[in-house]
Amino acid sequence: MDAIEGWNGRVKVGTFDLSMDSWKVNATATKVAANDFESRMRKNKAGLRGAAVEFSGYHDNDESPFLPATPAPGGPGLLVGETYDCEAYLIKGSTLVFTFDSLTVFEIEESDAVDDRVNLMIRGETNGVFYYPGGIDADTGAITVLPLAADRAKPKKHAGAGAKRSGQAHAGKE
Repeated sequence: MDAIEGWNGRVKVGTFDLSMDSWKVNATATKVAANDFESRMRKNKAGLRGAAVEFSGYHDNDESPFLPATPAPGGPGLLVGETYDCEAYLIKGSTLVFTFDSLTVFEIEESDAVDDRVNLMIRGETNGVFYYPGGIDADTGAITVLPLAADRAKPKKHAGAGAKRSGQAHAGKE
């Protein structure tokens, strides 16, 4: 299990930056027994890999992250149960970034506004491959040069009721 936490970093959902105080990536692999008939020693292999991701921060009363991208100025359109591409930067302005091509949001928690600040907690899990800082593929360990989210602007569809959100307007029904 890798638990990596960021502070003074930032989170980008599609092309939108979110003001986050902290984020956490908990990368895991299921343990699969791989014992053979003749060995008396336990053997294990890594099974399914994935990551639970948690972002905590805030938004202003007048800049809700739940607004869709259009009409302008819009927002990332964050909704529970939807899938997004996002990046979690270790340090603001750096290229050290976790890249999630497909992250499903399972929980959004908001709390009281203080001085127009609304606290926000977002929890989700990866779907498929994600990349550690440096472009390291979480599945194969290979180093990949990845374009940043802003350069991967094409929306992807999922099997749900609408289009996959990537910080852009809905692409319509499938």
